[in-house]
Formats: sequence, structure tokens, C-alpha cells
Amino acid sequence: MRKKNVDSGAVACMINAEIGVVLAVMRRNARWTGSYVADDDQWEHSLVHSLKSLRRKIFAWNQPWKDINPHLYIQPFLDVIRSDETSAPITGVALSAIYNILSYEAFDLTTSHIAEAMHGLVEAITSCRFEVIDPASEEVVLMKILQVLLAIMKHEGSKVLNDKDLCLVVNTFNKHQPKESFCRERLAIVCMRL
Repeated sequence: MRKKNVDSGAVACMINAEIGVVLAVMRRNARWTGSYVADDDQWEHSLVHSLKSLRRKIFAWNQPWKDINPHLYIQPFLDVIRSDETSAPITGVALSAIYNILSYEAFDLTTSHIAEAMHGLVEAITSCRFEVIDPASEEVVLMKILQVLLAIMKHEGSKVLNDKDLCLVVNTFNKHQPKESFCRERLAIVCMRL
């Protein structure tokens, strides 16, 4: 189902909720809680700071949502996905946030800077890095990577992807077809049939 008119308030609320989920999972780890310095200014990790900064900005944007560069509101999530400092659960919720933004169709072909945003999505998802805590959480993240790549390919914005981006997606699908994971293998095969 195609949403013709995206309500700016609804998109801002949805992104705000996704930020809240990622921050909540990050706060469960002592690394992301921050510490106080001598002048009482709280120090925050750059990933936490960028998510909180986005939270403050999204409700202040006054132009129509389609005129806002999607890279502005997906970049903090992509930074979490690319970071090798984040654990599998944190990376997983950031991937889910990107999946939800794509599913909600917060941007489309008429959105400004769509090609930049789609390229950034493919680049970040295909170069996803995270701390492996246990095999089960690793498996979940790998499944989510494939799920997000499938959402990217089904998204209207996939029409602006260049050949290099498409090759990255196909190579990632091929890379995630191990014999020891039936579910991931099936998902990768379904994705390749697109």
C-alpha cells in the first residue's frame, strides 16, 4: 500500500519512537551511560549524542517532510549500524529502526537527496559491524541485515541505486547463505529472487 501524503508529525513521532528504542537498549550497557566531567557538563558518546540531537531537531523542522534530506534522520541509525563498538542487540534495534522507516515510506522518489540516502543505506547495511556476544544474537542481526536489504530493494527509492550499490546488495545476499543456518539461507534465497 502506497502512502501518498506522509504526515510530518506522524513521521517525526515514529522516528522519535525508534530513537527511544535504540537509546533504551544502549543504556542497558554501562559503556553508553556517560560520565560527568569537572565542569558538570555531561559527556556522551558520539553515537548517543547524535541520536539525542536528532530527537531535538525532528519536531523543529517546519518544511514538508518530502523536502527534508532523509540522510539527516537516518544517519544516526546508520552510524550505530556501522560502529564496531555496539553489541549485537544495539545493532539489531538500529537495523529494525531503519526497516521501520523504510516500511513507513517516510521518503520516496520525490524526496530531495533520495539517491544520497539510498546509497548511504546500502553502504551502511552492507558494511554492518558489531560485537558478537553469542551466536544467537549474531544470527538475529544477520537475519535483520537481510531483512533491511530486502526492504531497500522493495522500496521505491531502489530505482536510483547505481550498479555498485546493487552489486553490494547481491554480494551480501550471497555471503549470508551458510548451510548451518536454514532460516538465513532461505531468506537470502528469497531475496535473490527479487
